[in-house]
Amino acid sequence: MAAAAPFPLWRLLAEDLATNRTAGLLTLVFLVNFRLGQRLLAARRRFGAGMWIFYIFPLVTARILAPVFGCSVPFCVQMGRRVRFRHGLYGVFVSGRASIGDDCEILHQVTIGAGRKGSPQLGPGVFVGAGAKIIGKVHLGQGCKIGAQALVVTDVPDRARCFAPPARIVEAAPHG
Repeated sequence: MAAAAPFPLWRLLAEDLATNRTAGLLTLVFLVNFRLGQRLLAARRRFGAGMWIFYIFPLVTARILAPVFGCSVPFCVQMGRRVRFRHGLYGVFVSGRASIGDDCEILHQVTIGAGRKGSPQLGPGVFVGAGAKIIGKVHLGQGCKIGAQALVVTDVPDRARCFAPPARIVEAAPHG
């Protein structure tokens, strides 16, 4: 049985652009560059070093855009279709071995990072709130929601909600 052909790049880009149209022009440029870099990385692995000349353009573009956003999303990340970056890619860090499922929504300042034992795997339809940190070999189930500033280091089941503890008042300031 032959392997399924990859989803056409032009259709993938159209979905990315439609899903992230409100995230800003630079986010759209970053996503186009990311998808192109992914495909060229795969072609470089398949066809050898001769593809290097084509791969260098998205690689240099990513190195220029990363400091602008303060983000890191390597080409080797497995990113599903229609992943939405509602506030752009500002401060987003994704480990190179992480995988993000279809229809996920990721806000700003999110870390999806590797630990000693592996990288996170986000299922389809996962929502990750601003400033959340997902670290290590954890699996986030389909449709789960991770709240702002939450630290996730264990698996989260399907459709579960995971929130950070609320702020506590330690000492009230005197009036006057």
